[in-house]
Amino acid sequence: MTPIGKVFDILELTTLIADDLSQHDLALCCCVSKSFFNIFSPHLWHFITIHPNDPILKFQSPEGRAGLLRNGHHIRVLRAYGLFALEPFVESGSTCTNLVSLDVNHSVDRFTGKVTVTRTFEMLSRGRRGSIGAGQRQISRVMVFPFSHYAESKRVSETTLISILKRNLRLEFLIVPSYCLDCEAIAKVAGESLLFLKEFYSDNDLKLQRHTINFSLRENFRKTQA
Repeated sequence: MTPIGKVFDILELTTLIADDLSQHDLALCCCVSKSFFNIFSPHLWHFITIHPNDPILKFQSPEGRAGLLRNGHHIRVLRAYGLFALEPFVESGSTCTNLVSLDVNHSVDRFTGKVTVTRTFEMLSRGRRGSIGAGQRQISRVMVFPFSHYAESKRVSETTLISILKRNLRLEFLIVPSYCLDCEAIAKVAGESLLFLKEFYSDNDLKLQRHTINFSLRENFRKTQA
């Protein structure tokens, strides 16, 4: 009697299940057993959101930075309320090279928990759990003002963004602060290196057009060459 063929792949099945679980449910799965931890732990890192209503700042403590260095390759969707919040990714985020979506001006209504500025359906579907990110231990939240001088702060923020973009050349979705569009280095990386980019916006683009919009950098580039 011949053995029955494998009906399904257990790893594929758990991946499908994990995509529909909340961060809390994923954390509970990780507590079941060591094998469950190994399977579900990476999914805790798939969607990371950093916003000003966080009770604690992510990746600011030594433990948080070590966790980022260890697990950065699992992150697919990264959302932050400002570029300076991504400063830990310059050094400790060297393993964060698999981003599909980067939303720098992400903002969540403190009462409804919904995104305050419209994102396209496809972009939102990349982070369908509405995750606040992995539950690594962090220091207490404090207000951070990295530089008092605006020009210096802007320069460092642009350098941070360029560093992240160069490590993640398979990005498909990108939202940046409007002033970043004036940075020649950022425009060059986005236009020449991010070959998989489908949607690219400034935060003002989305504020001015509340309805769903679709802008393809690749299509726009081809039209100018026609």
